[in-house]
Amino acid sequence: MSQSRKMSIFETFMNVGSGLASANLCWWYIILPLYPKLNQENAGNIFIVNLIFTGISIIRGYFWRRCFNYFQMKKVLN
Repeated sequence: MSQSRKMSIFETFMNVGSGLASANLCWWYIILPLYPKLNQENAGNIFIVNLIFTGISIIRGYFWRRCFNYFQMKKVLN
């Protein structure tokens, strides 16, 4: 059975959102303490770039999920 579009986008948001959260936690609590000379003034810019890439990742993940669901259903129906 195919996954609904609503569930596909929900799964994609959860997958990518957890990646964004873990990346930011890693940045603040692992990378910066280990390498304190990194420029902390650019942290806001880095976060904005992360959000942009997160948006791109959500779109990409949703697209591929729907493609694979389509081809899976096409195979089942034929």
